[in-house]
Amino acid sequence: MRNHPPRIGKRILKWFVHAEFVEEVEGDLDEVFFERCERQSLVRAKLSYLLDVFGAIRPYRSYRTSKQVGHEIMNGVFLRLALRSLSKRKTFTAINIVGLGIGLASFLLIMEYVAFERSYDNFHIHADRIYRVAFNWGETDYKGENSSVYASSVPAMGPAILDEVSEVESFTRFVPVLTVKPYCVFSIFEKSKLTYTANEDEGIYADSAFLKIFSFPLLNGSPTALNEPRSIALTRSFARKIFKNLPDARIVGSSILIDAGGKEDHIVTAILEDVPPNSHIQFDYLISYATINSNRLDGNLGWSQFYTYILSSRELPSELVATKFDHLTSKLYGDDSRISIFLQPLKNIYLTSRLREELTEGGSILQLTFLTIIAFIILFMAWINYVNMFLAVAMERVNEIGIKKVLGSTRIHLIVQFFSESVLITSTALIMGLAMLLLLQHPFEQWLGKNISFVLTDSLDGLLLILAGVCVGNIIAGLYPSLILASHDSSRLLGKKYQGSADGIFFKKSLVYFQFIVSFVIVACTFIIERQIRFMKSADLGVELSGCVAIRTPGDRDDTYAERLRLFKERLLTKSYVQHVSITSSIPGKAITTSSGVQRVVGPELDGNNIFYMNVDENFLNTYSIRLIAGRNFTNAADIQNVMINEAALSTLKFESPKDALNHRIHWQGKEFEVIGVFANYNHLFLKETFEPVMLTYRAASAGFITMKTSDGFSSEALASASKEMQSLFPGSPFEYSFLETTYDYQYRPINQFEFLTQYFAVLAIAIACFGLFSLSYYSVQRRIREMAVRKILGASVIDVTVLLARGYLTIACVSCLLGSLVTWYAMHEWLQNFAFTIQLSATDFLVPMGAVTFVVIATISYSCVKTSLINPSTTLKQS
Repeated sequence: MRNHPPRIGKRILKWFVHAEFVEEVEGDLDEVFFERCERQSLVRAKLSYLLDVFGAIRPYRSYRTSKQVGHEIMNGVFLRLALRSLSKRKTFTAINIVGLGIGLASFLLIMEYVAFERSYDNFHIHADRIYRVAFNWGETDYKGENSSVYASSVPAMGPAILDEVSEVESFTRFVPVLTVKPYCVFSIFEKSKLTYTANEDEGIYADSAFLKIFSFPLLNGSPTALNEPRSIALTRSFARKIFKNLPDARIVGSSILIDAGGKEDHIVTAILEDVPPNSHIQFDYLISYATINSNRLDGNLGWSQFYTYILSSRELPSELVATKFDHLTSKLYGDDSRISIFLQPLKNIYLTSRLREELTEGGSILQLTFLTIIAFIILFMAWINYVNMFLAVAMERVNEIGIKKVLGSTRIHLIVQFFSESVLITSTALIMGLAMLLLLQHPFEQWLGKNISFVLTDSLDGLLLILAGVCVGNIIAGLYPSLILASHDSSRLLGKKYQGSADGIFFKKSLVYFQFIVSFVIVACTFIIERQIRFMKSADLGVELSGCVAIRTPGDRDDTYAERLRLFKERLLTKSYVQHVSITSSIPGKAITTSSGVQRVVGPELDGNNIFYMNVDENFLNTYSIRLIAGRNFTNAADIQNVMINEAALSTLKFESPKDALNHRIHWQGKEFEVIGVFANYNHLFLKETFEPVMLTYRAASAGFITMKTSDGFSSEALASASKEMQSLFPGSPFEYSFLETTYDYQYRPINQFEFLTQYFAVLAIAIACFGLFSLSYYSVQRRIREMAVRKILGASVIDVTVLLARGYLTIACVSCLLGSLVTWYAMHEWLQNFAFTIQLSATDFLVPMGAVTFVVIATISYSCVKTSLINPSTTLKQS
């Protein structure tokens, strides 16, 4: 049976210090007593116990040597003490763990996304030596700006560079299928039975060097798979899709009937691994470049929609090739030409290139920088809040610290004890953060539309570096309060409440200021981004998309194609719920990829004369409710030699007014056309892009899209009728459609994702800042509890006391919002420069977030302030 410490010791403790602190240290004193009993006689243990309590004589203090402290660590003494201490403060412990865990999870998730965005095209073996050849026509738009810099080039450029630049080892050319062909219908037959048919747009015509320069793994087949005409290589998932999970060995050598303006059998020569999501070149299949009769394209100097990539023997600085490229363009286009070319390193394309005809929607280096800064700020805020809350709670433990020092605890012993508590909290928070990361991974990838988890596993060194940094930060965050608490003089702690230094209070307030400035900036940015998106979605586009359904035009082109397409339109128009039907080569929401130089037959010489053009029928303007400004609309086939232009094209062609353009003749693609009408500018793409000069040419049966304008609520009936008529007139053709409002809104997806991220970070930053403010307010209110009691005795009301306590924190909120407004204005002003049509920043954009932040501050501090103001002053003074 174990002996117990003398009762008189506990009575002395209650006499010396407040009773509420006794129970906190009682267990620790018992442990000290029992430790001494193991090494000393019971009498001497009791004597040293009482002497240490009085603090008059400490003959046994030196027993806590560093060696014995290490022994206690190994025996788990400090761990047990830490668990006991944290269990007594469950609420603060939980808040600390949850706050730090959320901060760590958010940091890791953001860094994973940033690492993925920065990893684009790094998987290619020769990525450091691969460059894209960009092409500059040197033309200007109606605003006088250079608008003719293309990510693509002309077919003749690759062979010419190989001959001119000795550092270039090889080149490859490719072009998207839909750039060359109006559609691409895949049909697969098994024993004369049709098993699959659909329009497949995600393909490219690539030459034989494509698979040698780029590192797209070959699963089955030969590296020479693209040498012969009508050869096709499929990605694994696309092959499974169209061949119904047939083994690769049976797929290779199979035949696919492809209708791309003419039906031809293509032989599958290879199966490729799926294209990684962090590749700016995306495709489902590759068709050999020789299939499009590439020999006649080798000398083409005008069709600038072919992508050219080169592989160099070494890194090519721009100054090294500039002179050679100038000589090359002069050789190809003449000395007076404004045309130029330049190289883009493969690794830089996704984040930095914003040229015409980009293969994919690129990322934003500015947004990634913003997200990276926010990630570190959130992690820093989480650590600072942890330190503040740890110290705020520890202010109640000053008597415990004093008693332990009187009983012989050295500074190193206290540091280890408090550090043990910190390690428990930070370790639990780290485990919680990693668990949250795993739970959020799949939903985040689904929302993003990309698999990004492989980035961390592939970059193990980077992952270990991030985790090591987090662990070091956790150690520092845990060690700091341990050193602070263990450094206080025990003789000044007993029977008192810890007041802290002025410098410490200033430092904590400075951190809270910083947190709320960051919180305000994120909230205000979120508010402005949401307003910009709302503005773009509600703005008058100049085109009506409601009720419009776009149907892909069928293949199966022959001599009767135009007549069957005309019958299809007429039959649809007989339905009462179909208002208009139009056939066009493009639709709003999809970029117009066809352009050409236009010259006036009579008039001034044109500088920037590149105009995008669409093939449309006579119903185009009515179907989309596009306003005709001057002249007339197309009427019938007699208008095949006539064109209409938009307002933006007036400046390009140097017409003074819409009426001035009417009846003028233009020279385009080797023929003359007459301008019969001018229509209003409309946003073919979303409002991030400016108005492009557009020309409409008449084609009654153009390949592309059939747009139905349906009555409200009758889209399903219209689609059923259209499907039936399609199968009647074009048997076997796939029926594929999309709602134009949905197609158009898809353009906002990257901005919506950025908005969601800022909203998430805004909520997170506010929550973390509130944790810090709560700890600071709790700490500050506890320091002023006697002052508030005296004020109430002298006549102050509960409201007076509450206002007095809250006033300082409202000042923090207001000053933070004012400082944050400057940062927000600059950041959002720069961000809005990316859009052709933007909102105007106003005072509302800053007052609304300021009100939100102020409300959150009031809600956060109200608990501590109101609780303190309601305490009976006699109770406060009695316990003080």
